[in-house]
Amino acid sequence: MIRTAWFVVVTFLSTLFFSLTAVVGGLVRAGRGWYDWVHRNWARSLLWAAGVRVEAQGVEHVRPGEAHLFVSNHQSLFDVWAMMAVLPVSLRFVTKKELGRIPIFGAACRSGSMGAALSSRGAPGGSAPESSGCGAPPGFRSEA
Repeated sequence: MIRTAWFVVVTFLSTLFFSLTAVVGGLVRAGRGWYDWVHRNWARSLLWAAGVRVEAQGVEHVRPGEAHLFVSNHQSLFDVWAMMAVLPVSLRFVTKKELGRIPIFGAACRSGSMGAALSSRGAPGGSAPESSGCGAPPGFRSEA
């Protein structure tokens, strides 16, 4: 019970802080490294608050600077955060459109280079990420 309450408080405060940091980055046109720092440290703070320790295998085979496709199977709440925390590459996301409606977090998506493309899951056969708002910001596509 105490761990859950702690996690909820840290999640709220951490998400608020890192979302605002991403919005500021968008306003000042921060580079990819800014958002990588935001992603990685937001994920690490949430994993820490939940008491989750991540053991990653095969990370040495990931080559920074090359295009990769990582797919999360959502077997737990923590798999996306674990990937964000340990993968040594710049990550971009395709996520459900509804996440763009969350106050401050949605604004962070729309800040520019954060790298979140929102997709509507209700369309037959899915849909391509939106081209406005959070869709396909600079840095979302591989710049090899």
